Amino acid sequence: MKLGYSLFLKEYVKPSVIDYEDCRIFQIVCPICKEPVYKVTREIVIHYFSHYKKDETLNEQCELRVNQISQRSSENLNIESRNQKLSLFLQVFRDIIWKNEYTQNTLQWSRKIYYNISKSSIFMDFKRYIKNHHQNIIGDRNEIFDYIKESIENIFDSDSFKEFKSKYSIYIQKDYSYLFLQHLLAGHAKENYYFLLNHAFILYFDSLNKKVKAGNYLEWENSLLSYLLRFMRTQNEQKRKKIMVQLGEYEMVSPYTNDRIDLFVMLGSQLNYYSFFILLRIPYLDILKNKLDKKDLRSAKDWS
Repeated sequence: MKLGYSLFLKEYVKPSVIDYEDCRIFQIVCPICKEPVYKVTREIVIHYFSHYKKDETLNEQCELRVNQISQRSSENLNIESRNQKLSLFLQVFRDIIWKNEYTQNTLQWSRKIYYNISKSSIFMDFKRYIKNHHQNIIGDRNEIFDYIKESIENIFDSDSFKEFKSKYSIYIQKDYSYLFLQHLLAGHAKENYYFLLNHAFILYFDSLNKKVKAGNYLEWENSLLSYLLRFMRTQNEQKRKKIMVQLGEYEMVSPYTNDRIDLFVMLGSQLNYYSFFILLRIPYLDILKNKLDKKDLRSAKDWS
């Protein structure tokens, strides 16, 4: 069978993108009879779904009707389902980030920084610059995730994803993050996008601060931290503008590409990184699980 249907995600699923265990995790069933199916892989690398029930008549009837499901109709259903999930994620987006990224000890400090930078017109100009860069690369999914490829494994090794660590779970997590970023870059979602960048700034500032305090830093990192501290300590927008100009005048060698860049570009690059990092850490599948109507699901024993 070329397609399965996930009761969990309410989407069609291709067998080539999942593992055997994913059928239980995502409750993959036959799109026609809604009976549980499992993934089969043949030696010549053919992937398909098969019913647990050994009923040849059922298999043939379902196979015939599944083959009549066009790619367009399956894609349309998946798009509609993802738009519904996006609406759900947006309802909890801000609360989840405050909860996900900070502890009780750092929450008050983080809120002060957030308030400080969110009121700055100069920092708003900088966020527009980053948004423009995001819009230029959003069409290239691979480039988006290249920013944080070294951190992706650490993200999914954390306790936040203890229930969803399969290959398909990670694929879905990345897919929803990308979908979310596409939405945030739309004109009507700019307030949520700037909210995300404010938190990216806080996390990067905190990371720089810890490195410098530990004595484990590069010269440009210490200089950037000094500029950012000056930026936050003054409320004078002319002084803040001057600091941003000075960031553009401080040249350095990128530790990632060995190209010569300036601190202004480096700060933008790091906020790109942390914004992707935050979106990837949102527990989309847990949010869905908590909102699912349990009567729509089946017992995990049905996939054994």
